[in-house]
Amino acid sequence: MMKNKKWELFFVALVLTALLVQGWTSRTAETIETDSELEVQRLELQIAGLQEQLDQLNQEIAEIDQDIETEKTRISRIDSEREGLLNQIEAEEKVAGLREIEGEGLIIRITEPERPYVQGEKTAFLVYNPEYILSLISEINQANVEGIAINDIRFTNYSSLRRNQDCLILDQNLLCDLDGSALTTVTLTMVGSAEEIMDRIDFQGSTLGYLRDSIGLSIVLESGQVHLQKVDRLPEPEYVEALE
Repeated sequence: MMKNKKWELFFVALVLTALLVQGWTSRTAETIETDSELEVQRLELQIAGLQEQLDQLNQEIAEIDQDIETEKTRISRIDSEREGLLNQIEAEEKVAGLREIEGEGLIIRITEPERPYVQGEKTAFLVYNPEYILSLISEINQANVEGIAINDIRFTNYSSLRRNQDCLILDQNLLCDLDGSALTTVTLTMVGSAEEIMDRIDFQGSTLGYLRDSIGLSIVLESGQVHLQKVDRLPEPEYVEALE
């Protein structure tokens, strides 16, 4: 009888232990599950926060990209305007003679003939009539030449040409023959299309034709590569006497 009682107590204790273990296991599982859910929620919140930061960064990058495109457009416009201004400055400097010019062009060499009544002496038609040189230059300019020189001295829109005894004065430069004697040869050098220049200056009634056919001046034309020196400074304004 006592023996059976012990077995009953042992069995009850075993059942209670099993129930306690089962309850502890259940509570542990629930705790683990709850902790896992909390960890998942925490990670989801953290990921959502990081995604929001990423979206903000992407938005900032997009705005920066837009600003970059705007700046590129502005820079392109500024570069275009700058290039235009540089070209304008270069053109103005060429017109003023402040820039050397080199390129294909034409050389016109005009030589006075000997005086028919004085052996060995030359006429001085161009010295006494420099307006014909100016008229010829005016016709040359219609061919849109880049620059002109008279006897290697730049002639510009600011230049003056007048007689000085047996020579000519171009701005402040005295134009005589190489030996310093009376001017008998005038050489016009210009950068531009030789063909277009000839179309503008060699026609019936042109200045060149008049000097050659009516006055009898010797005219030699030569096309090729030419070089025009620049002037050191713009000519100073000066009073020009009326041509007689």
